[in-house]
Amino acid sequence: MTPPAARHPVDTDDNDFSLAIDRSAAKPGTWQWGIFRLGRNSPIERSRRLFKTEATAIRAGNAAFRRLMADVRA
Repeated sequence: MTPPAARHPVDTDDNDFSLAIDRSAAKPGTWQWGIFRLGRNSPIERSRRLFKTEATAIRAGNAAFRRLMADVRA
């Protein structure tokens, strides 16, 4: 049984977003990230790549979030 995704706050002034890190069900021992917005059950963006460690998935998710916010604010 896979534990629920761990939610990590994202460095932003807008608290409507969170970064979820989850073990991949497709390939055991790998991790992926998803960016969620308050009030939505599905992610607005999710990693296509699988990561070997949770820390690597967190770093990649934070980078993706920064890119997403730059596009939204542009």
